[in-house]
Amino acid sequence: SGSTSPSVTVWAAEDGNAICNVVTGGDVSAVCWCGGSEKFAVACAEDKSLKIFSFNPESYPCTNLEYGDSTMRFSDMIASPDGTRLYCAYGESLFCMQVENLALINEVSETENLTSLRLSSDGLRLLASVQSRDIHLYDTHSLTLLRRFQGHVQLRFIIRSCFGGAHEQFVVSGSEDSTIRIWNSHTGEVLAVLHGHEASVNAVAWSRESGVLLSASDDGTIRVWSP
Repeated sequence: SGSTSPSVTVWAAEDGNAICNVVTGGDVSAVCWCGGSEKFAVACAEDKSLKIFSFNPESYPCTNLEYGDSTMRFSDMIASPDGTRLYCAYGESLFCMQVENLALINEVSETENLTSLRLSSDGLRLLASVQSRDIHLYDTHSLTLLRRFQGHVQLRFIIRSCFGGAHEQFVVSGSEDSTIRIWNSHTGEVLAVLHGHEASVNAVAWSRESGVLLSASDDGTIRVWSP
């Protein structure tokens, strides 16, 4: 986990105890673990840097990549399931980089800032939320835009989306109008609009094991939706 202090803490999932604290050099805006590897990526808001740390109980060698645009920061990032690629939302740009050396593989530009990213479980598709606009579906290898999902509201807050269904045939997102939308991931068709929350729905998650959808809202509730 990151914080406004210039550090990242690594926690043990089994007991919740802190394993170590790594000094990053600036306030942390995003952090993610790189697949099955022993590396994690850290984006610092203050110096606009992106760092890759190797997890080791004794040392933390890092690769550092600096970005000079003082008006932008990394808003989100996510690693491929095999831990070799890193996808980053940086202002209006979507980057794909090699984890090993942070070499740029591909880049695409949107018309507005990107706010959040989500990968499919097989790592072949990427959802990117665009501020004040749609959710865009990309092919991860070429960063080709495959589809747009429209109808939800995202004007002031970060609204996170996810894939849903046993075969991830759905795309799901909350909305500032207190609804949840479910689209067909292959066609972009709206399949359902769920009502029940009383404020913005900021995050959603689909359990592939149980088939239920969970949603978190500014109304202070987490709801569980059954098929």
